[in-house]
Formats: sequence, structure tokens, C-alpha cells
Amino acid sequence: MGAPSAFRHQGLGATIRALCSEIRRLYLEDETPWVVGYSGGKDSSAALQLVWLAIRELLAAERTKTVHVISTTRWSSSRWSRPGWMRRWRG
Repeated sequence: MGAPSAFRHQGLGATIRALCSEIRRLYLEDETPWVVGYSGGKDSSAALQLVWLAIRELLAAERTKTVHVISTTRWSSSRWSRPGWMRRWRG
């Protein structure tokens, strides 16, 4: 049997909903801009995806905080391409 799942107790969907709820709470807590690091690896991809999923659920009037994404990837490189969901993200 493999390693125990981090989602064993709540399940994947419930865990993602709980994380997004916490991210929205933190986002609305103050006006401090956010900086999200993105390397293209699985951890930073998951973190950025969770931030995006959380913020997109806010009303437009609530999306006032600046969120900067700092990337170590080369978007213009033929090896790397920006994910489709990121191209569509307009804040």
C-alpha cells in the first residue's frame, strides 16, 4: 500500500474548498499586495491555482488587491508555455 493521502479525511474537493475559503478570508483581511512565486513545478503550480480559484469566486468589487506573480520560467521559451487558465486570468 502507498503513502497515506493528505485528502483521506475530507476528500480532495472538500479540502480544496476549505483552502480556497481560507485564501479568500486572508485576501479580504487587508490591502497588502500579494506576491506569489511561480517556478512551474507542482508545488508552485498548485499554490497559484488555489489563489486563482479562490479569488475568481469573489465579487468584482471585492477583487481590489494587487496580486503579483513572480515567475522563474521563461514564458517565451518554446519549452515553457503559459497555462491556458493563466492567459484567461484578468484579475
